[in-house]
Amino acid sequence: MCTICGCEQGNQYIEGDEHNPHSAFRSAPFSPAPRQSLQIKAVHKTSLLTSAFLGGKLDYGQGEAGTHAPGLSQRKMLEIEINVLDKNNRLAQRNRSQFLTNKQLALNLVSSPGSGKTTLLTETLKQLQNHIPCAVIEGDQQTTNDAKRIRATGTPAIQVNTGKGCHLDAQMIFDAMQRLPLAVGLDQLLPKNVEFIHGPGCPVCVLPMARIDSCLEIANQPQVIFCTFGDAMRVPGKNGSLLAARTGGADIRIIYSPMDALKLAQQNPTKKVVLFGLGFETTMPTTAVIIKQAEAANIDNFYFFCQHITVIPVLKNLLQQPDNSIDAFLAPGHVSMIIGIHAYNFIATQYQRPLVVAGFEPIDLLQGVLMLIEQKIAGDSRVENQYRRVVPDTGNSKAQAIMQQVFCIKGASEWRGLGMIKHSGVYLNAKYQQFDAEQHFCISPVEDYDDPQSYCGKVLTGRCKPAQCPHFGRQCNPQNALGALMVSSEGACSAWYQYRSQEYQI
Repeated sequence: MCTICGCEQGNQYIEGDEHNPHSAFRSAPFSPAPRQSLQIKAVHKTSLLTSAFLGGKLDYGQGEAGTHAPGLSQRKMLEIEINVLDKNNRLAQRNRSQFLTNKQLALNLVSSPGSGKTTLLTETLKQLQNHIPCAVIEGDQQTTNDAKRIRATGTPAIQVNTGKGCHLDAQMIFDAMQRLPLAVGLDQLLPKNVEFIHGPGCPVCVLPMARIDSCLEIANQPQVIFCTFGDAMRVPGKNGSLLAARTGGADIRIIYSPMDALKLAQQNPTKKVVLFGLGFETTMPTTAVIIKQAEAANIDNFYFFCQHITVIPVLKNLLQQPDNSIDAFLAPGHVSMIIGIHAYNFIATQYQRPLVVAGFEPIDLLQGVLMLIEQKIAGDSRVENQYRRVVPDTGNSKAQAIMQQVFCIKGASEWRGLGMIKHSGVYLNAKYQQFDAEQHFCISPVEDYDDPQSYCGKVLTGRCKPAQCPHFGRQCNPQNALGALMVSSEGACSAWYQYRSQEYQI
């Protein structure tokens, strides 16, 4: 509890997380990195006495802490306050360093509710348009109304909701800053002849309708607990979504780690617990560890539905399409941390396209773009690593080894909007077939299909922008999505809806 005004933490999230129950920011206090605890060297004993001993006046605001909380001594409250403030100061210094590095001026506008802060901001931003590039982090306990008013001026803005709290602390600012590459509109800051294509960078965005229907077939069986990450809940299949199935009575649980599913299997020995494994090489090692743990513990009621996919085959597929207009690639740092940078060499050698592995902060993305442009100007085609502080050139050998022990890559796999991609299917090795949910539940063959109304494939391959889809923001929106790109907060259509929709008539 805040000792200044009595507010509490709870239901804090950054704009966009309302559509992503798996987000680490959803309904959880922000957690900075661990730090060394502080020690109070000395406290005057007289300051710890209650007000009854200080002149007979019943004043609970007396003492070093200057306030009162039931069950806490003045010393304990003072220690808590010092720790909290010190933590915030350290995080604030990190923010200031980042602002300084990016040559950004950060202004904090504080006033009482209803005093006209947002009106002042909107009018000021209108005057600054075409003179100084600006962006806004808005804080409020509920709603995104203020951020929408800011964006109506043409200024990028992102909303932070503090829930029961009333303060924006340094960690919230830092977390919001990481979302600003989309909100700030890096694509709009660069020259007009530099165009970004939002590729299939999110596994939910390419999750086929047929696979959702297979999940539904399993989840609706008796004695089944179906475990999935939250961002897959609202992806539509031909026969509905996992969210609709849960509303209809299926036992579908949102998990935050594969370990949660394994624990559920141990706690419910009479149930069949199914883990929906979803993701690129980034999440495959964690899944592999859980499957090996299930084998070692002889857990016989744990099953795995595999929807892991690999990045390299889809890149080859994009480059082999005769009408592709891709000149260069910014490769994802998290996948590259596992597979390394040499896996991309064929892009430079066979297709003469430069590629840079980049991080996710604005400065990383801008440097990555600069490195690509320098290669194009020089007529080079090389694979470079901008994200060396995280990505080793050879990747993570331990992660690669455990993936090879548990999984094999064979056959084709359907990618929503892109069709069947050769050599991208991921399956369990023979040693772990007893965990294969599709074999155990004898899943009916499902014909591959996609919603004919969806423009997802055209968006993923750069053939159109999200707002050029006739359903964008109308029949298709985050609350009622036709395609997976509008479901995931990382999807191209969802991002455009949040940060670009004010530019279009919807």
